[in-house]
Amino acid sequence: MTALLEKLAVVTAQKDSVERDLKMVKDAFDRFAEKALRATQHVGKLEQRVRELEKLSEHDPLTGLLNRRGFNRSFNGEVGPLLRGIHGGGEVVEITALVVDLDDFDLINNDCGHPAGDWVLKKVAELMALHIGHRPGDLLVRLGGDEFCAVLAQASAASADTQAEKFLIALHALREDDPKFFQENRVIVTASIGIATVTLSAGMTVDEVLTELYHNADQALRAAKQLGKNASVRHDAMGTVPAPLGDE
Repeated sequence: MTALLEKLAVVTAQKDSVERDLKMVKDAFDRFAEKALRATQHVGKLEQRVRELEKLSEHDPLTGLLNRRGFNRSFNGEVGPLLRGIHGGGEVVEITALVVDLDDFDLINNDCGHPAGDWVLKKVAELMALHIGHRPGDLLVRLGGDEFCAVLAQASAASADTQAEKFLIALHALREDDPKFFQENRVIVTASIGIATVTLSAGMTVDEVLTELYHNADQALRAAKQLGKNASVRHDAMGTVPAPLGDE
């Protein structure tokens, strides 16, 4: 009987020891799980912050449009696959750019102050998103100052003409949409637009497309300025030719 009780005591002690060990393991696991959860949450916050910083680094803080850095990355992402999909089978893929430059914008900043100028820039961005770059894949960028650009994938020059005209009309109509601003700030808001289209072909690089597109659109923009501003001009293989103008 004594031996049986001794064995029972030993088993009980072993059981208690195992239970203590199990509790220690469980407690350690719980602490590890809690730390792992906190680490995962921290990593998630860091990843979110990185995404936010990446967005900030690629977007203009005033208008929310792409900046040059973001535009270059997005342009590569849009045009690269289009170029790789061309195999000389006769398919026609066009890329159209509209370079928008506000007319005499310095006068707005100088006469009315930078808050008024900022208001105009934000309105321009809104109208571009509404009337020009409103399809998935379209790129809108603030190149700097009062110069903007829209790049439209698989869009013809003719359709870009129509979009430019609608934009110029909407820009002119700002006076009716926000009469208080124009009563407080006696300004006239107009823009000149240069339009260019590049037909992609096998063997072209993304850089070649962008260089030709911007060069031609910039030439057309200069022609629009020479016409007296508040106009859009389309560049073609024969030079720069007037496109339908906005509401004067």
